[in-house]
Amino acid sequence: MVSPRDVTADAFIAAYASHLKRSGKLEVPTWVDLVKTGHGKEQGPLDPDWYYIRAAALARHIYLRPRCGLGALKKYQGNAKRRGVRPSHHVDASGSVQRKVVQSLEKIGVLEEHADGGRMISQEGQRDLDRISSSVLQDALKQAKEEAAERGDAPTKRRVRLPKKNKLKLKKAGEDKPKTTKKKKAKKPKAEAEA
Repeated sequence: MVSPRDVTADAFIAAYASHLKRSGKLEVPTWVDLVKTGHGKEQGPLDPDWYYIRAAALARHIYLRPRCGLGALKKYQGNAKRRGVRPSHHVDASGSVQRKVVQSLEKIGVLEEHADGGRMISQEGQRDLDRISSSVLQDALKQAKEEAAERGDAPTKRRVRLPKKNKLKLKKAGEDKPKTTKKKKAKKPKAEAEA
C-alpha cells in the first residue's frame, strides 16, 4: 500500500491541491485574497490557489502525525520574522487561517476530531490520500523510465543494492598505521665494541 510517506512532499502536495481544486468540494472563504498567513509575513500569498496548497499540506501533516492540534499546526506553518537589524525569531502562523482550513477539511470528510483532542484523518480521507500518493508514485516511475530511455540506459530488472552495515567496520586503536617489519641490527662482537 502506497501512502504519502512513500512520495516526496512537494509532489504529493501539488497533486492533492489540484485534486481538491478540481473536485470543487473544498469551501474557500471569501477573504483568501486579502489575508496574510501570519504576522511574520510582509505580504499575503501571491499564488491564487494558496488555500488549496495549505489544505493539502495540513492534510499530509496530520496524516503523518495523528492527533495534531491547532497549536502544533500554527508552529509547523510559522516562519522567521525579520526584525530589521535585530536577530530574526520564529513566529507562529495565523491561527484563524489554520482553523478555517481544518474546518473546511472536516466538512468534506477528510479530517475528524480525535476523542483525546486534536485532529486525525478519517477513513475516507485516508483512502483519498493513499490514492493520490499512488498516482504520484506511478507518475514518478513513468517519468524515470522516460528519462532513462532518453539517456539510452537499458532497463534492468535487477535492483540497486545498498551497502550493508557489516561492511562499514571501524578500525581498532593502533590499526591506522601500516605494520612494518623491523630489521634486526647485527650485533657487534664485544671486542670491537670496546675498542
